[in-house]
Amino acid sequence: ADNSDLPAEFLTGIFERIKVNPFSLKEDDAAREREAQKQQVFDPTVFFEGGTLFGATAEQRKRETFKKEKDELMNATETLMRRRPEKIVRAHTGNSTYLDSVAPSDVVRPMFDVTWGPLLGILSQILECSDDDRNVGVCLIGFVYAVRIASHSRMSLARDTFVSSLAKFTFLGSIKEMKKKNIDSVRTLLTIGIADGEYLGESWEPVLQCISQLSRLRLSASGLEADESFLNSPKPKKASTPSKAPDFDIFRTTTRADTAREAEESNGKAVLEAVQESLIDKVFASTVKLSATSLARFIEQLIAVSRSEIAGNSKSGITGIDSGRTTASSHGPDGPSIYSLQRLVEVADYNMNVRPRLVWAQVWEVLADFFC
Repeated sequence: ADNSDLPAEFLTGIFERIKVNPFSLKEDDAAREREAQKQQVFDPTVFFEGGTLFGATAEQRKRETFKKEKDELMNATETLMRRRPEKIVRAHTGNSTYLDSVAPSDVVRPMFDVTWGPLLGILSQILECSDDDRNVGVCLIGFVYAVRIASHSRMSLARDTFVSSLAKFTFLGSIKEMKKKNIDSVRTLLTIGIADGEYLGESWEPVLQCISQLSRLRLSASGLEADESFLNSPKPKKASTPSKAPDFDIFRTTTRADTAREAEESNGKAVLEAVQESLIDKVFASTVKLSATSLARFIEQLIAVSRSEIAGNSKSGITGIDSGRTTASSHGPDGPSIYSLQRLVEVADYNMNVRPRLVWAQVWEVLADFFC
């Protein structure tokens, strides 16, 4: 108070306390500890210490260091988690709560953005390797909720990846024999289209392509003629050739076409028994509940699938392979089909009287361009 120096005893006491317990940062402590460990690596007294031969003490030090770093990271994360909500709340409003200031999707999206890749790998691996009904059921539920989270969080890449992966697990469009888990995958994909169609966007394409393949299999299993039998031009009759000696079946080998035909017949019977037509109808009937934007996305993808059907390449979207081959009638290897075109007319009929005139005029402009 009188502008004089502090007492020498007081200053000496501060000096002695700092000398015994000096100021230090966590980073400096960690650096000194690492330097001490490096020096002790070649210390013969430590290496050949009794009971610690072959580096047992070094292994213990590694575990202690790992535990210490883990605890520090946990504490730092906990501190950030506690401080972050307070900052967000103060930034938005003085009296509101954290739940009122942040949407649920904004909270979930960062976590799902980190985990969706490994999650897809785990679900795909189990679904591909396991035939246990319980494991398959849990994996399919995981796909449903993963698509829902990605859709509501506006994560289009994750959504498209999960939907496309599930579509490939249906085995529709391939020559593989469909098992019960593949049939369950088909039903799950249709359920996603019904429940979360509002948020699917471009992911509607693999869903509609699977429906297209379902219709083809159901038509074949029912014993009815396919669309290509009515749309293809009749083939010219070939000139008669001299009769040849009958081939012996014992020397006949099974071709890829024979294998594909047998698998398609087996899959058609399985689909006809397990997948009801009413479930497919519900996908298109539920379009009346879609918003104007979602309906436009749905119609765009349905038109794209219809074009591929007419061109005879309806399997390319599911299998990921576009053969590019054409037959003599300028159609792809699958033959032309008008199933999606018929469904497009049904969707137009469903929505014609329930949409405002301005919305329907925009939808009809897209439909008219395709029909022309």
